Amino acid sequence: MRVDILFSDIKSILDKNTSIADRIKPGNIIKAQIMDILPGNLKLKLPDGSVLHAVSMVQIKANPGDMVNFIVKDRVDDKIILETLKPEVINPGNSFESNEKESLTRELKSIGLTSDKLNMEIAAGLKKEDLSVNLKNIAYIKDLINSFEQLDIKGAVFLTANGISGEKANIDALIRTFYSGFKLSERLEILNRLLDESEDINLNAETVTGKALQNAASAELEDKISNEQANADYLQNTFDKNQSNKSKTDFFADIYTNFDAAASKQDLNPEKSLKKLYIRLESLKQSIPDLKTNSASLNRFIDNIQKDIKFLSQVNKHNVYLQMPIKINGYKTTGELFILRHRRKKSRINPSGISILISLNTQNLGHVDSLLTVSGRSVNIDMRVEKKEISNIILGNHKLLYERMLEKGYKLVDLKCRLIEEKIRPLDFDEFILKELNSKMYTLDLKI
Repeated sequence: MRVDILFSDIKSILDKNTSIADRIKPGNIIKAQIMDILPGNLKLKLPDGSVLHAVSMVQIKANPGDMVNFIVKDRVDDKIILETLKPEVINPGNSFESNEKESLTRELKSIGLTSDKLNMEIAAGLKKEDLSVNLKNIAYIKDLINSFEQLDIKGAVFLTANGISGEKANIDALIRTFYSGFKLSERLEILNRLLDESEDINLNAETVTGKALQNAASAELEDKISNEQANADYLQNTFDKNQSNKSKTDFFADIYTNFDAAASKQDLNPEKSLKKLYIRLESLKQSIPDLKTNSASLNRFIDNIQKDIKFLSQVNKHNVYLQMPIKINGYKTTGELFILRHRRKKSRINPSGISILISLNTQNLGHVDSLLTVSGRSVNIDMRVEKKEISNIILGNHKLLYERMLEKGYKLVDLKCRLIEEKIRPLDFDEFILKELNSKMYTLDLKI
């Protein structure tokens, strides 16, 4: 029977330890009963009574006792890769959402709180981040969102989960990086222009540079940088040639990592790149002479870039999000890397069971989001681009991508490419990935 149209919900890798499993081939459809559901694991029972243990890449919307139809997608070494064939289980009973809602209601009631919308949303956010639903955490989240107008529940829970204090500097860094999506390359470009200018720099809201600096440079987002004496003469001797610090030219020459086939693993180390950038910025600050009081504005701008680099280094307790200034064929941009841990309680990331979102603004292809789901040595890629023509080019070169991945020891199982419907803020990267993995019904654009 040929089944190549609709797949959904869950991807599992089953240990091949039964006779029936030995006979399973790609394309086969099997029905299994869910015996037990544990974090990241499933226990399945086949019709002949044999039991399989599966590693679940996403949370299945089913309960123990339910029967689920699976299609065999591939075999990798001694593993079998499955996906659910239908968006709904055969005997679903209560839906996953209903069970979750009832559970949260019970938890809130047990600590003396009503299940109103605010409490339910906070409780759901806490559970998602593996935090306790208790009076202390709920009160703390409420205090944060009441104290900072721009902060929502997800942002407050995010800070709490990563052990970051709710002080204003951290809130501002969160807003700049995870809400506004202000990229490092954009701020470095602004910094470059400011240092380059030889004519008067007008920092009021009528100039593009002024707007960017006003929004990004102040320690408080709502503060405005004074526009009365901010002109080029306070920058005129920014770099003294007699100083030992690196010149401006040297500073901007190598802070962007070349992102090409010749780049080594060490070259593409985001943490190392950010550390180097932080040190260079510190050196740059020391090179700015304090000739005018308004030079503090430029120092403050650099300070905020450093604060955001520090902030990014703190937010990787559960998932990983990093920005990296890169250069693609001479085009300067910011590479965004988000890694979703499928089993959060593990301290180390398992490279054979992760989802990675790479977001790039490129010169020729425009904005490209690439979601890679890795299971063992099998990789599924879901790309989003801005134009249909770009999608056609990518799908037209799938064989080349397939061959390149084989050279690296990986097998490209699925490749999809579709148009971007809306931009995603970094704070929502995890929801985007889970939505893609848990999508109720999707069509494969390409089967390899």
